Amino acid sequence: MKRLRHQVIAGDSRLLIQLNAKQRAICQTLLDRSGPIPAKDLAARHGISLRSVRYHLETIRTALKGTGLHVEAKPHQGIWIEGPPDRRQAVARLLTESDEAVILEPTERVDQILHHLLSRESGTSIDDLAEAMRCSKSTITRDLTLVEQRLQGFSLQLSRARGLLVVTGDERDRREAMVHDLVQQLEQERLLTRHQPGLPGAEPETTGPAPYQFLADLIRRSEERLGRTFTDESFISLVVHLAVALQRLKDGRSMVVPPRRLAELKQAPEWPTAVVMAAQIEAATGVKFPAPEIAYLVLHLSSGRAQPLAANPAPPESLAPDPKVVSLVERFLHLASERLGVALTDDDVLRDGLTWHLSGLLKRMRFKVRVTNPMMSEIRQQMGRVFGSTQEIVQLLKDDLGDLLDDEVGFLTIHLAAALERKGEPPGKRVLVVCSTGLGSAQLLAARLMRLFPNLHVVGVVSALESTDWEGRVDLVISTVPLPTLPIPNVRVSPILTAEEAERVGRAMRGGSGAQTADADIAFPSLDQLHILIAAHAQILDEEGLRKDLYRYVVHERPPLELIEPILREVGLLGITLDARTQQGLAIHLQMALPRFRAGQLVTEPELDRMKQAHRSLFQAVWRALQLIDRWHGVTIPEVEVVPILRYILQATRGDD
Repeated sequence: MKRLRHQVIAGDSRLLIQLNAKQRAICQTLLDRSGPIPAKDLAARHGISLRSVRYHLETIRTALKGTGLHVEAKPHQGIWIEGPPDRRQAVARLLTESDEAVILEPTERVDQILHHLLSRESGTSIDDLAEAMRCSKSTITRDLTLVEQRLQGFSLQLSRARGLLVVTGDERDRREAMVHDLVQQLEQERLLTRHQPGLPGAEPETTGPAPYQFLADLIRRSEERLGRTFTDESFISLVVHLAVALQRLKDGRSMVVPPRRLAELKQAPEWPTAVVMAAQIEAATGVKFPAPEIAYLVLHLSSGRAQPLAANPAPPESLAPDPKVVSLVERFLHLASERLGVALTDDDVLRDGLTWHLSGLLKRMRFKVRVTNPMMSEIRQQMGRVFGSTQEIVQLLKDDLGDLLDDEVGFLTIHLAAALERKGEPPGKRVLVVCSTGLGSAQLLAARLMRLFPNLHVVGVVSALESTDWEGRVDLVISTVPLPTLPIPNVRVSPILTAEEAERVGRAMRGGSGAQTADADIAFPSLDQLHILIAAHAQILDEEGLRKDLYRYVVHERPPLELIEPILREVGLLGITLDARTQQGLAIHLQMALPRFRAGQLVTEPELDRMKQAHRSLFQAVWRALQLIDRWHGVTIPEVEVVPILRYILQATRGDD
């Protein structure tokens, strides 16, 4: 193995060493797997977009030159690294054991610096940070400006004394920063797994003396005692909060709670549950939870975003909301009805959702517990009018709500947007909605689905962490997060549900069991647009007959768009995105060309040399795609066939290469 490793290093393995941290992680994931992994799963595992996956894979392809390994990708199968097992082991070892610099992206570097500073109580030097980050001291100095801004968001300061950088501030603020830092760094796929129970993918030693598995089970049992279920983000924050608390207690750092506040929290209905949890933690880990730590746990249990355990019932009598909350909800509903011009006071789903949400919000405001809304950019972009109205409403209720951050206003916006989408829509086909960001966003997605598809019936709205057997009870699962292989047809969308995603859902509903591959479909111009185009140039004698024929062709007899997937992928790596009409044209071209290829009938192109030179990188990208297509279909495609495809692409991109 040592000899083989030297052989690998003797090739182009310098490129392997120059992969950044994200690319190394992706490469390691592919090396660890014996089979393909879908691109969307790879993206979810590493917290990046599908487009970023393509860019990183191109770099990895280049880095693997000379190692005897190469990256393979096939539609509907996934991505994998092909090559002999001994070579795979040598490259994997090189990635993990190399002492050369690992290039961190700027945001990754800031995250790592923040983690170093928070985890080192006595401080660290710029020299130590530069060595740990494998960069210059001047780079660290520039990054510290961003680090200080991040710390100030948690009321922490970065002090400089005797050559050391030390984070100073309250223990509670430090823990909040550590929890936020860890939640951001932990991989989404491992946090949002549906496997029973909790978070089984996390390593026991990641953040403290107890495994995430144990802590997740503990919180699951606490949900049963409290009669509520936390949204995924609150559940995950609770797990990480407990892990951080354990580590801080182990390091001799404990919370301080004023006696009056401690006495108040002891009267909270969550106190008995927190005491039981503390006893179970002490029995399992040997770490004692003093009263201030239990009080801090009560604070998080009481202010976490939650919903009733049952599906959308009114709050149980034993957990009846405070009359102040009930009054606040009614005033909120009347103000929202006035501002939005829609009667919302008769929407019981909205009333119950706001009751649960505002109960937690008031506690968060009182105890200064912050939340992060992961959908703020989408809310501002796509719900601007509702968001603005919600800001006006909370300003009018400022005496009761206080000064809310935009993240909190965003959650309230989602509840209102869901109610607006929900007005007067008939149910139909059985659909389960799975969402990770909480009840409000899931209800918004469900409401939009019902508005867009009259024959759809949402039979359940569940958290991504729930593991309920829905087989045989629903026809389709629509999820906002990656899910393992299911026996039920499923489609993945965003909580906001874009127009393209709505088309995918429509195709999945029409296609029944074919929904699992709906994510690979490509959007078509709508039937109405095609109808208008035809009417502009011809007299239509049978409107309904034309519409049925168009539907049959576009939906059921459409060209095999999987033919052009390699072309889309290769030109996408160059930053080129092709519109739906160009994609259709290319698909039809290749569908008609395949019989020619099989018969050996090839085109003659006098512009071959000119096109090859004028658009070198694009030519090579299309040529690589055609080579993959000829392997799939057992035909021989010469490079002269690149030219007609280039013409499609160049026309669509106005000649940009």
